[in-house]
Formats: sequence, C-alpha cells, structure tokens
Amino acid sequence: MKDSARQAAIAAGLPIYFSPKPCPKGHVGFHYIAGACQICARELSTKNNKKKQAQDPISIARRARAECRREAILAGATRYSSGQPCRNGHMAERYVSTGECIECLKKHVPTKERKRQTMLRFHAKKKIVDPTYVARKAREYKARYPYKARIDKMLKTAQRHAKIDKVRLDFGVDLLKKLLDEACKIPGIVIDPFSVRTASLDKKDVKLPISKNNIQIVPRWYNMAKQDWDEQDFIAAMAEYGFKQM
Repeated sequence: MKDSARQAAIAAGLPIYFSPKPCPKGHVGFHYIAGACQICARELSTKNNKKKQAQDPISIARRARAECRREAILAGATRYSSGQPCRNGHMAERYVSTGECIECLKKHVPTKERKRQTMLRFHAKKKIVDPTYVARKAREYKARYPYKARIDKMLKTAQRHAKIDKVRLDFGVDLLKKLLDEACKIPGIVIDPFSVRTASLDKKDVKLPISKNNIQIVPRWYNMAKQDWDEQDFIAAMAEYGFKQM
C-alpha cells in the first residue's frame, strides 16, 4: 500500500504522500518521496537549530543581555550594563526601557538636528518663541494631570493593538478608568509617567485580539519583562521571585 501511494504521488508530481504504516519511531503521517518521515525530519531540524543556537556566540550574547535587562527591571533601575559592546563598539550602559546604548543615542546628531529643525518650523508657524514649548507643555500636562494622561496613553495603546489585530475596539475610557481605579489599590502599581511601576495596559492572552475581556492593568516593568521572555519562562521566573501571574 505504501508503494502504491508513493507511486501515485510520483505520478502526480507531489513531493509527499500519506502512509498508514508507522515509521521506525512510531509516527503515522506523511512521508517524503525519498522515503523520510516528515515528522522525524521536522524534529531533527528543530533539534539541530536548538543546538546551533546554543553554540552561536551571537545568540549567547543576546541571551546574556536579556538576562541583565531582566535583573535591572526587577530591581527597578532605569539603566543597566550588559558588559558587552553595542553594534558601534561602545562599552556603555543601556536604557532599560528600550535596550539602546546611551552613547549611540548621544551621537545621533543628524536625527536630533532634523527634529530640531522641524520643531523650529512649527514654532515659527505658530509664532512660538520658546523652542522647548511643546516638550515643556507635555511634561506639565503629565505632571498636572497624571491620571488623565495615563488614561489617554492606555487608550492610544488599545487603539494601536486593535488596528494591529484588525478588530473594532469594544471598550472606552469608562472601562479603563474602572480598571485603573482597581489596579491602583494593588501595591506596586502607581500613576507616575516617569516610573517603571506606573500602570500599563496589557493583554491577558497575547494570542487573542484585544477586547474588554482580554485586558488587564499591570506595572510597566511587567510588560517590559514579557517582551524578552517566553510566556512559560516568564511565569516560572515571576514565581521564582515571588510574583503571581496577573
């Protein structure tokens, strides 16, 4: 039966065929025309890729940087040192929020100059004399109305996720206010735009689209840590440090 199925696949020009007879490892499924089991080939490829990543110096350095960043997040620091040079060779500290090298950001003169020229044109159009007007007003708004600024920020985050997930947002400011009021009663969550413990919007299940039943309020460091870890590893690490899954 195997030979007839293989011959039929060859005649039809197909690369694989189904065989009801299990392979030496007990897999029942598709086989390649050459005779190899497709599941066995996939498992061998995955094993070889993991072995290469374990020996790859770039992957090792990336995992070391991620570990240093996670420790800095849990310690509440804003900067961390990975002990490794950046892409431009700087042995400098990095920002916890973005992972970018501080020295590299200082040398982005062309980008900063373009932003400065854009702001100057905006100020000239609006007849604003102070060049720091917009940035200063934004800081004052966050400092004066931290609660409203946090709600606005979370609503923009939700709208961005809805656009990515291609769904219509089924909640608004009222639900965010309710969740934020409940979250602020939990120790470790504050309303401070300049703190890693400030309230941040998070999806309970990243595989599902954003909705009113799939959101929660967590500290900002929680979201930052989830970016570097797999879900199961993240839950295990949080349990190790004494945190429960939110």
